[in-house]
Amino acid sequence: MTDFTFWRLFRRDLQNYFRINRFHVLIVIGLFFIGAMTADSQLSIQQLNYGVMDYFIMLFRGSYPFTETQNGMFQLPLTWFILIYFCVYTAVIYPAQEQNGASTYYLLRAKSRTSWWLCKCFSLVVWVAFYFFLGFACLLGFILASWRPLRLSSALVPDQTACVFLCSLPILFAALLAVFCLCLCMFFNFWMAQAAAVTCLVLIAFVQIPYFPGNYSMLIRCRLLTPGGLEESTGIFLHVILIALLWAAGSLFFQKMDILPRKKGDINEN
Repeated sequence: MTDFTFWRLFRRDLQNYFRINRFHVLIVIGLFFIGAMTADSQLSIQQLNYGVMDYFIMLFRGSYPFTETQNGMFQLPLTWFILIYFCVYTAVIYPAQEQNGASTYYLLRAKSRTSWWLCKCFSLVVWVAFYFFLGFACLLGFILASWRPLRLSSALVPDQTACVFLCSLPILFAALLAVFCLCLCMFFNFWMAQAAAVTCLVLIAFVQIPYFPGNYSMLIRCRLLTPGGLEESTGIFLHVILIALLWAAGSLFFQKMDILPRKKGDINEN
């Protein structure tokens, strides 16, 4: 039998991602449509000729960090939280199902562990990109269904290049958090990955830690929306570097991982 090539493994992973998440796609569409309605009510107050990028900015606007000087109780920005968490959840549910030994046959026939690991990481990033592409399509559909003039540009951020950089931050953070949870899921278990994702998101919403990547996913904290805020270019660079480091660290750890599940009573069992 011939070994599986990188592209064959990659195609298999993509097919499994869309097969397992085929019903979750409907939930994604519903979440973005609900978010679009919420954003529309917020944008209507400002009386601006807003476009699809403005809707996206409002979805991931987030909130300022909670401080003791604020009145009232801390409130988690639910739209931001749900959209990013569900992206991470759908991104790691397929690797979690691979833990039951279903992928051992393919791993043993792969040319290298590195190739197999990169396939998992690349397919995860493709799924995250599709998730947000579907979100943009939902926002466009909402605008058309509302009989509003279709504009791709932004009224909140007139500089369109800067607006694209700003809107890339939630996408990059979702990819970073998904890769981090992939490592936890593959090397530990699915529930640890979910607990880590929720903890990170709540911590980000509560405090603003310097150079912590999640802060950039709340767009209201960035310089383009808040004077003196976080620098967008720094956030993009930080996310890309951390994703690359996680890929490399995961690959090194995976090289030493025992891929064959042990049975109870195994002679090599400690």
